Amino acid sequence: PQIQLAEDTAASLNFGVKPATLVPGKVDISSSLAPFTIIYNLSGRVVAGSGYLNGSIPTIPIGVLSSSKNKIYNFVTWQPQDNIRVAVVSVAANNYYVASGRSLAEVEKNENKTFTLALLGGLASIVVLAAAFLVDQKKS
Repeated sequence: PQIQLAEDTAASLNFGVKPATLVPGKVDISSSLAPFTIIYNLSGRVVAGSGYLNGSIPTIPIGVLSSSKNKIYNFVTWQPQDNIRVAVVSVAANNYYVASGRSLAEVEKNENKTFTLALLGGLASIVVLAAAFLVDQKKS
């Protein structure tokens, strides 16, 4: 959803829609899984946004934003503070940069579950192979 949100917002800005009308509501980046959008000017200052962290709209490094020039979009993993990681897509508009993001909390939970299952499967394989080896050694 981040790509669609960023591209649609940039297209609306290019058609002259006012930034504040494109990002209604507030999303608490630290606790919500909802996507958010932040619009920056070409200097990297916040113009409008729906993503809030500790009561204010955070600033993404200007390099992340400017990397979207001459591309369809730029995507990065952003960690605005400890224990908060966000998948962010930035898109360049005529006079703005648009960043849209979403928490990686659920993705990280799934990665941890997958790692645990792979580790348990590997350990179970070793136990089965060791048991088969011991059975074979007793027959010999």
